[in-house]
Amino acid sequence: MMFLEPMINNKEKLTQIEIQEQIHSFCCQRSHWVMAPNIYVLGWESDFISVTNSGYIYEYEIKLSVADYKKDFKKHVVDVDENWRGKRLNKHDCLSGKIERAEKPKRFYFVMPKDMVPVSEIPEYAGLIYAYKYKSTETYWCPNHEEIKVAPDISGYKPITQDQRMKIMTSLSHRFFRHYFKDIRKERGDLYDH
Repeated sequence: MMFLEPMINNKEKLTQIEIQEQIHSFCCQRSHWVMAPNIYVLGWESDFISVTNSGYIYEYEIKLSVADYKKDFKKHVVDVDENWRGKRLNKHDCLSGKIERAEKPKRFYFVMPKDMVPVSEIPEYAGLIYAYKYKSTETYWCPNHEEIKVAPDISGYKPITQDQRMKIMTSLSHRFFRHYFKDIRKERGDLYDH
């Protein structure tokens, strides 16, 4: 069976939600069993994470502009030790292995519009996925993303912990019920929204 690919629309800008939808598709094709957008699991907020069948976290950082991409390398995370003393660490120093840190993904990807940043400017420890905007809304059978650079395994990664599992489940549970109750209030005609 042959599928016709819709034409790429380069004039319209992609939104973060559209790219998250494409990352979801990318992860489903690889049978990742849990996926969550905008979640705090690794000590910083991730635009999107997935968990593989083997129990490893992949992180996807969405970039919509070159300025946003460059700003990402200045992000810091506060790492708290057993005595509750905090240290400011650069996120990309943690990912690159310059700084040792327990919580990090197995793989890290930048996801952005096609050709926004050339693959030569992507750090060694990161992968790159280009996202496309199609004129057609029929994108289920047509890939709307392309893995340009496969992310290598990050040094020192570990399988997902029970604490990380709980953070993911709690976040997804709260989101589900927030939308569920919002839909019920809408059906009942409630005038206010919590």
